[in-house]
Amino acid sequence: MKRRDRKKQAEEQNRSAKDVVRERGLFVVALLDRFCDLIYNALSNGFLGFIFSAYSTEQRALENGFVSRYTFKSTIAGKISRKTREVLSREYEESYFLKKWRDLLKKLLATPLKSYGKMLLSFGIFSVLIYFILLLVPEFDAGNIGALITGIAVCIASTPLLLSRQNLAFSIGSNKITRTVFSEIFDFRDETYQVKIYKSRAITNALILLGMLAGVLTFVVDPLIILSASLMGLLAAIIIITPEIGVIISLFFVPFFSLADIPTISLAILIIITTFGYCIKLIRGKRVIRFELIDILICTFILLILLGGALSATPDASRQSGAMSCVLILGYFLVSNLMRTEKWLSRCGYALVSSASLVSVTGILQYVLGLVDTKWLDTSYFPNIAGRSTAMFENSNYLAFYLVAVFPFALHNAITREKGKSKLLSVISCILIVVCTVLTWSRGAWIAIIFTGILFLLIYSRKTLRILISIIILIPYAITFMPPNVLARFKSIGDMTDSSTMYRFYTWKGSLRILDDFLWSGIGYGTEAYRAIYPEYAYAGIEAAAHSHSLFLQIFIGLGIGGILVFLLTMFVFAQKNFEYFKKPFNENSRLIAATAFSAIIGMLVMGLFDYIWYNYRIFFMFWAILGISIAAIRFGNREVNKKEFFISADAQKSAIDIEFEDR
Repeated sequence: MKRRDRKKQAEEQNRSAKDVVRERGLFVVALLDRFCDLIYNALSNGFLGFIFSAYSTEQRALENGFVSRYTFKSTIAGKISRKTREVLSREYEESYFLKKWRDLLKKLLATPLKSYGKMLLSFGIFSVLIYFILLLVPEFDAGNIGALITGIAVCIASTPLLLSRQNLAFSIGSNKITRTVFSEIFDFRDETYQVKIYKSRAITNALILLGMLAGVLTFVVDPLIILSASLMGLLAAIIIITPEIGVIISLFFVPFFSLADIPTISLAILIIITTFGYCIKLIRGKRVIRFELIDILICTFILLILLGGALSATPDASRQSGAMSCVLILGYFLVSNLMRTEKWLSRCGYALVSSASLVSVTGILQYVLGLVDTKWLDTSYFPNIAGRSTAMFENSNYLAFYLVAVFPFALHNAITREKGKSKLLSVISCILIVVCTVLTWSRGAWIAIIFTGILFLLIYSRKTLRILISIIILIPYAITFMPPNVLARFKSIGDMTDSSTMYRFYTWKGSLRILDDFLWSGIGYGTEAYRAIYPEYAYAGIEAAAHSHSLFLQIFIGLGIGGILVFLLTMFVFAQKNFEYFKKPFNENSRLIAATAFSAIIGMLVMGLFDYIWYNYRIFFMFWAILGISIAAIRFGNREVNKKEFFISADAQKSAIDIEFEDR
């Protein structure tokens, strides 16, 4: 009996001890929750909350201001604008060219695949014949063996088409891969594939003749170039028909443009084609364009870039750099105006994450296989680091900028996807991007990716702050598990004995000297102007810097005080618009997409404190395109609530009429 009593007593003591621990834990959690609520309420309802929730007030002031009232909102300006759009739209819709283009497009979609097979076969046969002619005639250079292989491959590829009885539209719709691309990614409707077969001897003969001419052209042009140009022409036509496709393609292929001989120009051409297609849609009244406060500020920044290109220490180079930058900033206007539905916004995220996942795999394999370079690393200070991954970029820092920009989109997918394959793939993508970021060994990127992830999670849920405080408490214990080379790299932040840190610090100091003489005007836009002026102000041994290693400092030096103020004001207004929407979201999905893009921009700006992230034009385009995604998501959410309010109002009026009728 005594043993049983002792056992019960011991159990009661253990149970009471567990209750005490549980109560203490719940008390700590309750304190953390209250602390988190205080912080969130202070940010939402305090002075900062008031400042960062004033975008709508500023926008209304702009809409009701003198300029708006006497230009855009004036009766005369409105009538002229509407009349011009109506005339242009009618003339375009009724034009001979558009009618012929529509007829040709329908006929080509309805044409049997056999006709296209004949075109490819004729091209392959003629390219092979041209190869042997070049080989046999001594007056000409010997034929390229690659041309022969290409010609034979095209002949073989034409065989399945020659045996097919389907037309082009039906074959695209019936194939799983092509249907996924055109329906799920490019958003083509099902009616596009439901076209009756159209047999025309004239079209078939024209296609065969086209193949023969292309084959003869291999006499002076490589057949691969002809095939590539043909595919690019087809893609350009698709983009002009649906400009949203151009946005998705540009976002996906940003890192892969490095495979082209002229990556920046290739991206610019894609943006120009997309803009051309968008303008045609605007003329026809098939798309809309919206200008608000943030758009006006971005346009002002564009004007300052053009002015900085004209009034520069190196005018020719600065004009080229300014023109290229202005073309790439068009990415913002395309994204913010074309991505008008939740599907298109989601496609932007998928394009970025899938592309970054492939790039991350490349970067990880590059490091594992020992194909990395120590060019951007102080090997005497970090002997345990084999090198820094670059993947599809020319510099490890460019890769780091890119991955930091995409990481919030991967994190968003990993958190919001439902359980299953999509969830697993999203988590894997997130891990790949983080690992590849580590292998860039960019300390600025490490800080930025941590900050970006925390910012997104804080916007996503209030519980994040509680978890974050717990993690901060556990950091001293987590450090013991960190790899020594990673820990050494973290500890070197701010260490002046590291040559990279010292070089960057003295570059900043030398760059600040320039502002003594060019505070108001700036030296001109672009890195060429910086290279021309900086050596006169540089410290000894730091004269070769290509840029100031700071986004904000580079803008300040290039465009003067006006340029940096406009840029900072643009970023402030951008933050206002986002925080105002986060405070009172009208659509949860759009809120999270906006938060994702906002976090990405803030992450890039954090990196901009330590480096000039716009040195690479593709990263420059990414910055403005992602900013456009955030604005597009907010506009989508606002449109959704306006629709709901309209229908609620319509229902209320209908009810009032019914009641009135019954009373009578």
